[in-house]
Amino acid sequence: MIIGSKIKKIREQKQYTQEYLAESIGISQPAYVQLEKGQTKIGIDRLILISKILEIDIQELLKDDNLNLNVQNNKFHDNSSVIHNFYNTQKDQYENQIVHLRDEIAFLRDLLKK
Repeated sequence: MIIGSKIKKIREQKQYTQEYLAESIGISQPAYVQLEKGQTKIGIDRLILISKILEIDIQELLKDDNLNLNVQNNKFHDNSSVIHNFYNTQKDQYENQIVHLRDEIAFLRDLLKK
């Protein structure tokens, strides 16, 4: 289950509207809908804020997610390790995108030279 779907499920359980959550995190309702649908990436700061509003541990939002975070020690409730793992996962994804784009740019430059 993606994070957006988890957020939506918890929001509905708490009977919060999309408008309420959007306003609480400082975005428009249409932008919030994109967030729940997984069409927009959620920054770590916003994710922490959402977890506080929904009164849920951030680990619950992140576990078993497509991010493949490995939070094994359930007795450890310090969000810093989860945030660190989340950050590193995002960083790795961006670094891979950068490498791919650099290769693509080099390829296109070679095509232009011909």
